[in-house]
Amino acid sequence: MTIKERHYLNCRFKFVLCCTILLITSAGTYAQRLGVKAGYIADFSGISYPGINASSNDGFQVGVESDIPFRHAGIGIKTGLLYVNRGFKLTEDYSNGSGVTFYFRTNNVELPVVLYKEFNLLSLKAYAKGGLYTSYILSGKIRDGISSGTLDLNGNARFDYGIVLGLGIKILPNLVFDIDFNHGLKNKKYKFGDNTISEKNSRIAFSMIYYPF
Repeated sequence: MTIKERHYLNCRFKFVLCCTILLITSAGTYAQRLGVKAGYIADFSGISYPGINASSNDGFQVGVESDIPFRHAGIGIKTGLLYVNRGFKLTEDYSNGSGVTFYFRTNNVELPVVLYKEFNLLSLKAYAKGGLYTSYILSGKIRDGISSGTLDLNGNARFDYGIVLGLGIKILPNLVFDIDFNHGLKNKKYKFGDNTISEKNSRIAFSMIYYPF
């Protein structure tokens, strides 16, 4: 992807996100509900580094979610703010049978904005959803079993964005089982040694959402 194409994609994503936020604030809605969301992340992100085996590690997320129903029954918007802990590892095997593994963890904040539609699933209420997310890496750590350090993050590597698809089931009036599939639209790059780690986000999160009121 050329620099011009990447700039166009970034601008288009920001435009869509801004339009979505304006839609939230201008559309007629019922009173929104605020809930607590927490869950497990199965990470399938694409990780690559020249000459070394790379793989993603599972993580977790926790945060708040706002459910904003429209006046049209069964349609609304879900958004919120999540803390997301994710990781990956690089394993270098030596010719003598030994090797070293480097473990990376990142602390992220994430903002999803999705449109949902409710439907009946047997005797339960469920919903399907789709939308966008954007995230920012607050910090990152590296460890190799002996020592630890800080992940080298430039401005471009900290930001990510992509699409969200998902499904939710209302187990109780105030309790929801939620599944999110996130797919990043950007290749993030981190400086490590003499080369660069490339990462493209892809993951499934299994969460519970509790609405106190």
